[in-house]
Amino acid sequence: MLREAVTETVNRLFNQIDSDKTGFLSSKEIDHFVKEVLADMGENSGFKEDDIQGFIEMVDNDRDGKISKAELINFVMGMFSAMG
Repeated sequence: MLREAVTETVNRLFNQIDSDKTGFLSSKEIDHFVKEVLADMGENSGFKEDDIQGFIEMVDNDRDGKISKAELINFVMGMFSAMG
């Protein structure tokens, strides 16, 4: 049940973020998305390129420099598992 909900949510968000429709998220797409979300929230946290790279390194299991839907789903599921 949880995996289905996570998959549905990640698919929806992934398709919004994947502006070039390659099926992968690049650092540029992730950076744009994060800055857009922070702006919508009225935040200006000084998010840096290093932060984006660190996120990609955490999620990018095959080390190809981009994030697939499966990698993002697995990452989110791992976060829920760690929360108990």
